[in-house]
Amino acid sequence: MEIILTVTIVGMSLTLLVGLMPGASLSSKLARQRVLAGNLAQDVLEGIYRDDLGSLAGGPLDRVTVEGTDFERRIDLTPQTPPSLAVRVRVVVAWKHGKQQRSVFREQFLCELHR
Repeated sequence: MEIILTVTIVGMSLTLLVGLMPGASLSSKLARQRVLAGNLAQDVLEGIYRDDLGSLAGGPLDRVTVEGTDFERRIDLTPQTPPSLAVRVRVVVAWKHGKQQRSVFREQFLCELHR
């Protein structure tokens, strides 16, 4: 009787563990995609730092494929109210995870100082 009970408990535990594996795998993949998207957004911001702010234009950028995932990138510019010379720069990176659209953004306020 004890053997049957032990086998039943072990079998149910193994079934539960195997059932959790696909969910953990999907969660891990989504976390990896979020990290990649954040890195792509940060790369765009760092490129903006190196360039002249006056030549910056908002809008969509080229699509990038990393580790089999297609990422769409976009720059949104929002000038701040005068007398501020600052511009809010938001880089949005979007991708599809399963049937859902996901996105990550990085945002900075940049100001070009004239001397």
